[in-house]
Amino acid sequence: MIYKEEDDMSDSDYKEEDYDEEEDEDDTRAEHLSAKRGTSQGKKDTSKMKGNMQDMIDLCEYREREIKKLKLEITKLKSQGRTTKQKLREDYQWDGDDAILADKVSDWVKTYLFPRYKFLKKGWMDYSEKEDSLSSFVKKKNAASIPMSSDYRDLWDRVICPTIANKYITIRCNLANDIRATYKGKNETIMSFVCL
Repeated sequence: MIYKEEDDMSDSDYKEEDYDEEEDEDDTRAEHLSAKRGTSQGKKDTSKMKGNMQDMIDLCEYREREIKKLKLEITKLKSQGRTTKQKLREDYQWDGDDAILADKVSDWVKTYLFPRYKFLKKGWMDYSEKEDSLSSFVKKKNAASIPMSSDYRDLWDRVICPTIANKYITIRCNLANDIRATYKGKNETIMSFVCL
């Protein structure tokens, strides 16, 4: 026999997890939702079924938001280089209002943000409600451009943050090319005077 099979497995050898975190989270969320709606054990079976159905719908909506958030995070991590506006629109699934907002934010970055802040702090892409965060600063300065009916956190993650990142990359690249062209021309002029 090549291997020895152990038939005697005691309880101390086998450790079972006390609970599965994901199932516990789902149960806790379902209990919270049912408590919020006021469902109780004493109601009829049909009301329980309706309550359970609504819990499942709420849980599905929650999971869809989480999936959307994770897809957005993957897209952010993939897009580190220079991209076009069309690529941003496709990657982040912008509609017409989002594209208009992106153009307004892009102009604002070019005229206001970049001239004053050449380098952004580490972690500037993270959304925060704090007064000293970039997301709050942008919200305050662009209050007229941001639709009131929309979720600002969603707009920050999908539209504003990628637009700021892309505009900074574009401005820095153009600035580096201008500097290179300026000094490259002067270098040739200096060389021609030395050779004469």
